[in-house]
Amino acid sequence: MKPLFLLIATILASPVYAEEPSPVPSVAVYGRLVEKGTKKPIADANVYVLPAKLKATTDSKGNFRIEGVPEGKFEILVNLTGYVKLSRNVEQWSDDPGFERTLYLEKDSYQVYETTVYGKLDSGD
Repeated sequence: MKPLFLLIATILASPVYAEEPSPVPSVAVYGRLVEKGTKKPIADANVYVLPAKLKATTDSKGNFRIEGVPEGKFEILVNLTGYVKLSRNVEQWSDDPGFERTLYLEKDSYQVYETTVYGKLDSGD
């Protein structure tokens, strides 16, 4: 009984070495979001990287940065009210760890101009 107890105690006291999974190489996606035509920066827009489900919000100058994007193929998606949805398929590998691009967002509809019609009602027969 004593040898069995010593064997179990030795096994439990021994350090267990588990193989750590190798980290997935990743890249950074960064750039600037501007309005097509005017090239004015677009602030407070959400920029998504799919299928990784990563997101960043543009700053006041339209800049964004998303870290930890798994290398390979992914989609950059920008969907903002008042603009046409933007989708770009990208392929990026860890030996070129940065992806920088200016993204141009097109207005969905331009401001509707108000039309005022003036006239006189003829009260005569």
